[in-house]
This record gives sequence, structure tokens and C-alpha cells, in this order.
Amino acid sequence: FCACMSTKVNLCHRIDIKVAAGKNLEPKTKYCVLYNVLDNENAQCVMDAKSNVQFGQQLNTTPIVAADRKGFVLWNHKNYLTWPSQSRTVLKIQCFHSKKAGIFKTAVGEIVVPLNTLPSGVQKKRWVKMKVKGAKLAQSLMLSVRYLDEFASEYMESTAKLIADEDKLLSLLADGNDSIPANLMISFSTKTTALHSACFNNHTRLGLELLRRGADCNAVDSKGRTPTMLACKQSNEELVFEMLDSGAVDLTIRDDAKQSLLHYACKGQSTEIVRRFLELGWDPAEMAGGTKTPLHYAAHSGSDEQVQILLDKGVPVDVQSENSQTPLILAVKKQHLSTTRLLLENKANPDLDSHFVPPAVIAVNNGDVDTLKLLLELSQKEKIARFHVPCIHTAAKKGFLDVLQILVPLRAKALQGLHNNMSCVHAAVLGKQSEVLRYLSSMGADPNMVCEEWNGMEEVTPLAMAVSTGNLKLVRALLKHFPTIDINATCSWDLYESSNLTAVHIAILVEALDVLKLLLDQPDILVSLETKTKSANHVKNGLTPKNLAFSKGMSEYLKEIKRTRLLSPRSAANSPKTTKRRRKSARNFTAVLGRSATDIIPSSKKRSSKNYSANDLKPPEKESRRSSANNISSAKSSQA
Repeated sequence: FCACMSTKVNLCHRIDIKVAAGKNLEPKTKYCVLYNVLDNENAQCVMDAKSNVQFGQQLNTTPIVAADRKGFVLWNHKNYLTWPSQSRTVLKIQCFHSKKAGIFKTAVGEIVVPLNTLPSGVQKKRWVKMKVKGAKLAQSLMLSVRYLDEFASEYMESTAKLIADEDKLLSLLADGNDSIPANLMISFSTKTTALHSACFNNHTRLGLELLRRGADCNAVDSKGRTPTMLACKQSNEELVFEMLDSGAVDLTIRDDAKQSLLHYACKGQSTEIVRRFLELGWDPAEMAGGTKTPLHYAAHSGSDEQVQILLDKGVPVDVQSENSQTPLILAVKKQHLSTTRLLLENKANPDLDSHFVPPAVIAVNNGDVDTLKLLLELSQKEKIARFHVPCIHTAAKKGFLDVLQILVPLRAKALQGLHNNMSCVHAAVLGKQSEVLRYLSSMGADPNMVCEEWNGMEEVTPLAMAVSTGNLKLVRALLKHFPTIDINATCSWDLYESSNLTAVHIAILVEALDVLKLLLDQPDILVSLETKTKSANHVKNGLTPKNLAFSKGMSEYLKEIKRTRLLSPRSAANSPKTTKRRRKSARNFTAVLGRSATDIIPSSKKRSSKNYSANDLKPPEKESRRSSANNISSAKSSQA
């Protein structure tokens, strides 16, 4: 298809066709319609599957649908056909029926439409009678047909591109003469005309040429927009003034959202277009369907000159829309600092909120430091105070360090507040913000506050949250910047139906070996705490981290836990007062580290590591000193 579009000689022709319905057909009989563009009317229609696959089209046949009792059939079938040569002269449509499903032999009727009777670019839609032999009633099909010659077809393809070439479209208009109508419908689904497309793409020369050819500037698309509205939104002064000077623009027209031309002009950046509409007597405070005024749209687009013109015309600066939004709130949302300052200079109230959210909170959510400073200078401190905790949490989660440096000094107690059952340290962990953790530590945030419930876990500390995600960077930041952190704090996890889980347990459960190594290197870590469970399902009751790693068959984790116990200051091997017997046992224990988890199992109880129970890890019960002494004395007597 691209090859045949490369030169003007081989440009493709196109037909857009819609077979909507049929009437006066035989009741309770299945019908389908087959169509194609042929060289002459004596040729038979076939499904041109090869060309359809080549051009990416559907098959040129309608679905098989049965007629109702009145002989009415509804197909609602749409398609288009393209062909590179000019030799094809007719569009032939044939209707087939079958009382047995899937058998279609002879056409019961046909329609032949010479292409030379179809003007290029013009849609023909009507009931068309079929040529039927021996039919009692006039059997008809509802057809919608539009023929596009080589120039109109190329124009359609060019406008469908993401970035249309204005020079190419102008050359097609010049070469095609009258084959491309000024009101050519580019898309039937969106009701977009050629002038709509030109105004939307800001093609000034193309739009002026279409207007010279008689294009309708009041044609509406599927959203009720006219080409004039689109030109106003694009701030195309030349096109807008040309339409207004021609006197053909309907100034009373509104789109589906009840927005006028002045509203669309304020969506753009042109001050002259706004002045022109105001000179025509437009109400500057008109509501668009009871929602927004032109001042709302001007503040939303950040046009300071338009805002000043509308304020000079007497528009209230704090006018509220249907959802309580003021122009100041819209300017803050779009981060227009100059527009925000202009509205505040005109006495805009910075404490008016929308759905209980004032502009300062919106600035925090956007991370807009300059706007936040400007609003805090004029806002009532007690009005903002109730939003301090959620604002700090939002800034911590999104990593807005500059915003935190403004908010935290205003109210340091807010660092200890909870929002959604989480502290600001939890929020920084969720946002993976290690730099924010460093700042919160310097400001005295508590790292041991617990979240009641998160992700199936209960009583979760920030450390447990970071370990459960397996994020080594966050765990390292917490341990480094918070010296008072409780590294042995416990929590519950419904996924494993267990409680009393420490950070070490969690690292084993999520299989985070790097995190486990970091935790075990801490001097205050405890590896002897046992889990508790509600029902013996996943994690058994009374498992230490060592037993848990062993029961899951994790030899690498088991090595790390044993290494920590040997290197711990409390270990017998590192103590200066250790006896020879303890040193020997420590050396034997070190030798075991190179063996796998299954090698440590006693030979009498060898089994797979998955089925191995924690009870097998229990050492044999030690004999009392008295019984061992008796055994020694009896042995000596027998030897004597």
C-alpha cells in the first residue's frame, strides 16, 4: 500500500461502504451481502481476501443474519475498499440467502452502482432496490456509499497521520480541483470535517483555503465543537478573525458541555481573541453549564493577560465552580506561579478550599515549593495546621525534601502524628526515599512507631516494612540514620499465620539474603526469639530464625545465622575467658558451616529438607551430673 502511494500515478482509489439493513426479504431466512469493486457489471463478486489482508481491511461480506417475521434484517456492517488502478468502474452488491446454514449458491438480488455516478467525497445514504426476479415486494438494502478518487483518498490518508503535512494537503487540494469537497468528512465516527482537522492541527493556510472553498465553520463534531472553537483553543488569531469577519460564525452555538467561544478562547493564550469577543458583548462571567467561568479557564491555562482583562471587566476573583473550585485553586494545580501571584494581588482568598482541600495542600501534593511559600505567607496558620500531618506524609512519600524543610520547622510535633495509621517514617519507606529518612532522623522522628495494619501485617514498624519489601538500601538507611531503632521489634503476618516475627524472620520468609546479612551484622540482634502461630499451617510454633531457615531448606541463610552466632561478642569462641573444651566445640561448629542443611540431619532421621521438622533440631536431653558420675564409678569397678 505504501508503494502504491509513493507516486501520483499509482494513487489508490477508495470506497467507504456501510450495509445497514434490508427489508421485504423472506422471513426466517438467513441472508448475507457480498460486495466488491469490479471491472464491469457482468463480473461476479468474490471475497477479495488477498487485497483485504494487504490493506488491513475486513472481508467484504456482511455477517449471516436471519430475517424477522416482517422480512427485516439488521447488519450494520462497515468497511472500505481500496484499489490502485483506475480500470474498475462499478460497485457491485449481491445478496445471498439460504434456508440451510452455510450454503450460499445463487444471489437472490443485486445492486450495480457505476462509479462515475458517485461524486468524489460525497456520501450517498438511502434505501436502494435490488434487481430480483419474481419478487412480490421491492426488496431493498439500506446503503451508505462514498467514493473517494485518488486525490481525496490520499487526502484522507494524510490527515490520519499523527503529524499531517500541510504543504502536501495544499498540493492535493490544488491538483484534485473539485474532487476534494471543502466539507469532506474525515471521520464518520467523530464527525470530523477537513476544516476541523485543519483548525485542530493549527494549519492556517489550509484552513484559509478551505474557507475560501466554502467550508462550513459551524459544523459540529461528535462533541458539539465547531472549527471556530478549535481555532480559538489553538490561539490561531488569523483563522478566528477570518471566520468572524465573514459573518458566518454562529455566536450563540455551544458544545455538549455548554461551553461558548469565549470559554474556548480562554483555554488558549490569545489576548486579542478574548478582547474581540468581549467587544461583541459577551458576558465575561458566563458559566459553562453551571461549572466554570472564562476566568477559571484563563487561570487554568496560565494566561496572566487574560486573567487581568477578565478581572478588569468585573469578574469576581473568588468565583466558585460547581465543585467549589476557585481560579486560584486551578492556577495552583497547574503550577502557574505568576498567575497565582496575580490572583493573590487581586485579593484572592488563599483559605478557600475545594472539597476541604486548600490551595497550600495542593501545592504540597505537586511539590511546588515557590507556590507553597507564597501561600503560607498569606494563609491563616490555624487553617493549615490541621493538614500538617497529611502534608508531611505526602511530602515524605513523594520525596519532596524541599517541602519537608518548609513544613517541619513550622510544627515539629507533626512528625509524631499518624496518617492512615502510619508515621512519616513509614511513608518514606513506602516511597523508597532514603534521603528523606536521613532528614527525618535529623529532625527527631520516631522510627519505632507501629502501623496497626499494612499489607496483611499487624503492628508493623518501618524496619519490618522495609525488610518485607527486600529493599537493602532502605534497611541500611534506617539502621544508619536511626540509632534508637528497635531492631528486635516483632509483628504479625497473616500470610504465614504467625506472630512474634522479628526482622530476621521476615528476611528469611521473603528470601532476602543481603538484608539478612546486614541485620545479622548488627551488635544488638537477637536470633533466639521464637515465633508464635494461630494455627499450625505455614510456620510452626516456636521456631527461631535458625530453625525456620533449616525447616525451609535454606542452607545459605543457615550459614549466615551460624556465622553470626560464632562471631557474636557473646559467643564462646570470641570470649577471652573461654576454656579449651569450649574452644574445641567452637572449632567443630565452624567445620559444620561448610555442610548443607541435609548433611546436618542425623543419619537415623535423614529425609528431604522440606519435610524435616524443627523437632529434629532439638539436641538430646543432657544427663544429670549425678547419673553421669554413677556411670563412671560403675565403669571403674567393672574394670577393676
